[in-house]
Amino acid sequence: MAGATPTPFCRPWPTPRLTSAGASGLFARGTGGIELTVRNSPFATGYGSASQPVCHAIAGMVTAVGRMVLDKGVVIAREIECAACGAPACRFEAQQV
Repeated sequence: MAGATPTPFCRPWPTPRLTSAGASGLFARGTGGIELTVRNSPFATGYGSASQPVCHAIAGMVTAVGRMVLDKGVVIAREIECAACGAPACRFEAQQV
Protein backbone atom coordinates (compact mmCIF):
# COMPACT_ATOMS: atom_id res chain seq x y z
CA MET A 1 0.00 0.00 0.00
CA ALA A 2 1.61 3.19 -1.18
CA GLY A 3 2.06 5.80 1.52
CA ALA A 4 1.15 3.43 4.36
CA THR A 5 3.00 3.79 7.63
CA PRO A 6 4.75 0.56 8.58
CA THR A 7 3.56 -1.09 11.76
CA PRO A 8 5.97 -2.80 14.15
CA PHE A 9 5.00 -6.10 12.49
CA CYS A 10 6.38 -4.87 9.14
CA ARG A 11 9.73 -3.79 10.53
CA PRO A 12 12.65 -5.70 8.95
CA TRP A 13 14.30 -8.25 11.21
CA PRO A 14 18.02 -7.98 11.93
CA THR A 15 20.27 -10.28 9.94
CA PRO A 16 21.02 -13.41 12.01
CA ARG A 17 24.66 -13.95 12.81
CA LEU A 18 25.37 -17.61 13.27
CA THR A 19 28.99 -16.88 14.08
CA SER A 20 27.94 -14.98 17.20
CA ALA A 21 26.45 -18.23 18.52
CA GLY A 22 29.66 -20.07 17.73
CA ALA A 23 28.31 -21.74 14.56
CA SER A 24 30.02 -21.52 11.20
CA GLY A 25 29.12 -22.88 7.80
CA LEU A 26 30.82 -23.47 4.48
CA PHE A 27 29.01 -24.00 1.18
CA ALA A 28 30.68 -25.97 -1.62
CA ARG A 29 29.50 -26.81 -5.12
CA GLY A 30 29.52 -30.56 -5.63
CA THR A 31 28.70 -32.74 -8.61
CA GLY A 32 25.04 -32.14 -9.34
CA GLY A 33 24.34 -30.09 -6.23
CA ILE A 34 25.65 -28.10 -3.30
CA GLU A 35 27.01 -29.15 0.07
CA LEU A 36 27.05 -27.32 3.37
CA THR A 37 29.11 -28.14 6.45
CA VAL A 38 27.99 -26.50 9.71
CA ARG A 39 30.19 -26.62 12.78
CA ASN A 40 28.62 -25.98 16.20
CA SER A 41 25.02 -26.18 14.95
CA PRO A 42 22.76 -24.56 17.56
CA PHE A 43 20.07 -27.14 16.71
CA ALA A 44 22.34 -30.14 17.36
CA THR A 45 23.77 -28.53 20.49
CA GLY A 46 20.33 -27.65 21.83
CA TYR A 47 18.86 -31.07 21.07
CA GLY A 48 21.63 -33.13 22.63
CA SER A 49 22.36 -36.74 21.72
CA ALA A 50 20.19 -38.24 18.97
CA SER A 51 19.97 -41.37 16.83
CA GLN A 52 19.02 -39.46 13.67
CA PRO A 53 19.73 -35.96 12.28
CA VAL A 54 17.93 -33.07 14.02
CA CYS A 55 18.88 -29.92 12.07
CA HIS A 56 15.71 -29.79 9.95
CA ALA A 57 15.61 -25.98 9.87
CA ILE A 58 19.07 -25.82 8.30
CA ALA A 59 18.06 -28.49 5.76
CA GLY A 60 15.11 -26.29 4.79
CA MET A 61 17.39 -23.29 4.32
CA VAL A 62 19.79 -25.37 2.23
CA THR A 63 16.85 -26.44 0.05
CA ALA A 64 15.98 -22.78 -0.60
CA VAL A 65 19.60 -21.85 -1.35
CA GLY A 66 19.91 -24.90 -3.60
CA ARG A 67 16.93 -23.76 -5.66
CA MET A 68 18.57 -20.37 -6.20
CA VAL A 69 22.11 -21.60 -6.85
CA LEU A 70 21.17 -24.55 -9.04
CA ASP A 71 18.41 -22.54 -10.76
CA LYS A 72 16.08 -25.54 -10.47
CA GLY A 73 12.55 -25.64 -9.11
CA VAL A 74 12.68 -29.06 -7.48
CA VAL A 75 15.63 -29.33 -5.11
CA ILE A 76 15.71 -31.32 -1.89
CA ALA A 77 18.33 -31.06 0.82
CA ARG A 78 19.03 -33.67 3.44
CA GLU A 79 21.33 -33.83 6.42
CA ILE A 80 23.82 -36.62 5.81
CA GLU A 81 25.81 -36.21 9.05
CA CYS A 82 24.73 -34.61 12.33
CA ALA A 83 26.73 -33.54 15.36
CA ALA A 84 23.84 -34.69 17.57
CA CYS A 85 24.53 -38.22 16.24
CA GLY A 86 28.24 -37.98 17.06
CA ALA A 87 29.63 -36.54 13.79
CA PRO A 88 32.28 -33.80 14.05
CA ALA A 89 29.97 -31.41 12.12
CA CYS A 90 26.57 -31.34 10.46
CA ARG A 91 26.72 -31.92 6.68
CA PHE A 92 23.97 -31.28 4.15
CA GLU A 93 23.52 -32.09 0.47
CA ALA A 94 21.09 -30.36 -1.89
CA GLN A 95 20.41 -31.91 -5.28
CA GLN A 96 17.92 -31.57 -8.07
CA VAL A 97 15.21 -34.22 -7.94
